[in-house]
Amino acid sequence: MTTSTSGAIQLSNFVPPDFQEPNIQPPDVQPPDSQAQPNIQGNDENDGAEILRIIAIGSLPIVNQHIIQMYQLGFAQPHEWSRPLPTANPNEVMRIMTKRIVVMQG
Repeated sequence: MTTSTSGAIQLSNFVPPDFQEPNIQPPDVQPPDSQAQPNIQGNDENDGAEILRIIAIGSLPIVNQHIIQMYQLGFAQPHEWSRPLPTANPNEVMRIMTKRIVVMQG
């Protein structure tokens, strides 16, 4: 992984060089198919884990910056996030990350 002289991780390591932000107009955006959701419940339903989905929405640079910050904090690897998905707004993307988290019993 390449870092700058300041020690920051380079965004170019996570975004393909030929990536262009999508220019999708609102009428072209289709709602997600609820049946297309992956089954991420796992095999052991008694492990106490629950699903947590985190959605980052904004311009591609700010969303990717947030993902890098989450990586630097040790929360999630950049590859755990979805590819940038278009939203109904111009110059805006959405990336989704799903985690299984064991619920702490207090």
